[in-house]
Amino acid sequence: MKKYITVIPLQEPLSLTSSVYDCGDNISLRNDLETSFPILIPIYNDVMEGERISIVQINIDDGPNLIENAAKFKLELEQIQQKKKFDFDIRTIDINFTETIDNQINLFTEILNSVNESDEITADITYGTKAIPIIIINALECISKTIKNTSIDRIVYGLKNFKTHEKQIFDVSALFFLNSALDSLIKANIPINKDLIKSMLEMGGD
Repeated sequence: MKKYITVIPLQEPLSLTSSVYDCGDNISLRNDLETSFPILIPIYNDVMEGERISIVQINIDDGPNLIENAAKFKLELEQIQQKKKFDFDIRTIDINFTETIDNQINLFTEILNSVNESDEITADITYGTKAIPIIIINALECISKTIKNTSIDRIVYGLKNFKTHEKQIFDVSALFFLNSALDSLIKANIPINKDLIKSMLEMGGD
């Protein structure tokens, strides 16, 4: 099953304006979708009519604006559903607005528990506290090594220019896969330098 992991933002609802994200040269993220949530772009582009997908929605329970922003996310998701004619379910992960180790372990564990064998995973690391993207990426690395036949298809990040209000979406998956590649190179005693890392990152992009 295609599975999409995202975090409900903490921003003021009025700052979550919907607009088209510029994808640069990344054809797989090219879109005409006006949205506030970058995760909806791969959903909009990838999901087929009649398909059923799963959303893993991370809620920061005692953080600001959860109710309003979660409602906006579901509304935009349902608008895409009506246009593309697919089905979805939402699994929520509720965490606290704190960076305690217990909270971090809870998020890590719940992400692992939300994934099944043969899932195809796309994650959005745009929103949430600064620690959340690190936890998501570490959980995905664990999933890729321990849950059979899972694939990490894409990790996306949305950027807003607060001067021009323009938005961009980036595929940062190459950074995720770089870690595993470097482990293999080290084990093979292959020298690692800046040019090698650059070429590996360029190969990982669209």
